[in-house]
Amino acid sequence: MEDYELREAKLGAHASVDEHMVANAYPGQRTEQTRDTRTRVRRVFSFAQIFFFALTYMSSWETMALNLQATLNNGGPRALAWGIIIVVAGALAQSASLAEMASAQPIAGAQYHWTNTFAPIRQRRFITWMQGWITWFAWVSTLAGVANTSAYMLQSLVVANYPNYVPEAYHVTLIIFALLIVEGLMNMYTWVFIPWIELLAGVLHILLFVIFVVVLVTLAPRHNADFVFTQQASNTGWSNAFISFNLGLMTPTWGFV
Repeated sequence: MEDYELREAKLGAHASVDEHMVANAYPGQRTEQTRDTRTRVRRVFSFAQIFFFALTYMSSWETMALNLQATLNNGGPRALAWGIIIVVAGALAQSASLAEMASAQPIAGAQYHWTNTFAPIRQRRFITWMQGWITWFAWVSTLAGVANTSAYMLQSLVVANYPNYVPEAYHVTLIIFALLIVEGLMNMYTWVFIPWIELLAGVLHILLFVIFVVVLVTLAPRHNADFVFTQQASNTGWSNAFISFNLGLMTPTWGFV
């Protein structure tokens, strides 16, 4: 195996803190005089708010509820039942890998820091560049995916409540644009309210999960175990059951994105 090097930063002076108590970059080396220097930052989220933000960001059960049709039409109930087990196993393996790297090099940034540290020396710059762009594209894709799901949900509510409404594909696109504009304006001009919105979202995340489970367990019709664990379906044109099953993994996978 190739030797990997953990390179130290090239050093200068102490970190500075501006008048708003927001820390600037710390370019200096830790010496005996600066070893106890602490970076001071302005805290926007409390522990509860950031905890509920992380909890809501996972959107685990919401994802399952909003995208069930993708699995039921690709692979059927068995793709959902067994797919969750497969996806959880893969997510745990990925988490263990990330935890190992985090223990070796704790960072607050994206994975390109680890890529720059652990990649082969000759290919390090290119691989780090690629990884940074992949991370950026993943954030953009996630935002687009959430807006798309929300737009379909809003359109479905309109269809259910207004029988004369004729849904069009471009309506979803316009709703997506509207959602993204509102979210952008909120982040630019009302960001002080965002921690409280996240707190409210986290509380609703827990309460609505309990309500949905109670309602479905008590009122929903029952299927036998054979239907849940062995029933296969492919209603999207794929004749290959393996391909259809893998497409059905999108729903449980989305909960871990």
